[in-house]
Amino acid sequence: MGAVFAFVGFDMTWMTRLTGLATESHAQVQKHLHMQADKLMCAPNGQHYGAGHLTMPRLSKVQQAPIRATGPLRVREVVADVQALHTDPANAGAVFQVASQFNMLEMVSPRVSPEQGVGIYEHDHTQGPACAIACGAGTIFRNYFVDVDGCGVLGQTESRQLNGLSGIDAALDNTRHGYWDMVNGYMIPKPGGLDRLNAVLTAMDDQKQHALLGALAVGHHANVEVTLGGAGHSVTQIYCSALPVSYCADPDVAWSIFARLVLKGAYEATLRLAVQNAALTGNNLVFLTLLGGGAFGNRADWIVDAVLQGLACVADSGLDVRIVSYGGSSAVAQDILTQWHA
Repeated sequence: MGAVFAFVGFDMTWMTRLTGLATESHAQVQKHLHMQADKLMCAPNGQHYGAGHLTMPRLSKVQQAPIRATGPLRVREVVADVQALHTDPANAGAVFQVASQFNMLEMVSPRVSPEQGVGIYEHDHTQGPACAIACGAGTIFRNYFVDVDGCGVLGQTESRQLNGLSGIDAALDNTRHGYWDMVNGYMIPKPGGLDRLNAVLTAMDDQKQHALLGALAVGHHANVEVTLGGAGHSVTQIYCSALPVSYCADPDVAWSIFARLVLKGAYEATLRLAVQNAALTGNNLVFLTLLGGGAFGNRADWIVDAVLQGLACVADSGLDVRIVSYGGSSAVAQDILTQWHA
């Protein structure tokens, strides 16, 4: 029994430091940690944390909520450590957009499965893992305790995962036509899949593309505790994925149509959910990230266009929108601001 608990000299991951549990196997985690309502109860150290409430709304559902005109948007860039933004009490109740995979987890590559745990996130110094660690109980819930298919079996595994593209997959009959495989949250095209998919998307008029995009889902993790540094307050995190352009041999032009659609949907969903959060809590603050940039290889102009389209959807909502850059001002963020304020 003692082998599964933290002990002196053990090289502890963030999960071990949070829970007292020195293993990340699904069986041991589910044996020694458990959910009580929205609380993660940790037997090894006697602590409990708010794991929040996770839903995966589709964009079409999010779009149904009316936006009450309360004033113009405020949009600016902030250069900051996103973990420090999470732990700042001034940001309690705010919305944070988080870059993830389509399974709402943080896999560094398609070869990494949920069975490999979440402690490894601390070795990936990018925005998504930083946010996931900041709200550790919510992350543990998404990996080990989420009921993926409503059948009562808890936790994500290599063969059973959340999928933000499942609605689009069904609408396009991907099972039959074989456009892509979903591999540990990564949308990986099959040979010739993007060309066949582009032919279908190009043949759609704007109304049909709009309907298809409505099937995109994001991970809405509401009222999740900021566990980092013992902060204790709660925020809402919106988990979104872009397409992994750099992970495949297909050229940028082959990705363009679908990648831009997904980015557009992710930003619109995030901003509309932030409007709903403001109506519920009175907090109008939302922190955006530049989805799909960096390692995923989405082009800057795709990201800029998607953010601008999302902002236009909530232009009179009174949101306080902050685009987060790390280490220095981002040319992409500045391009967004220049075009928005033009």
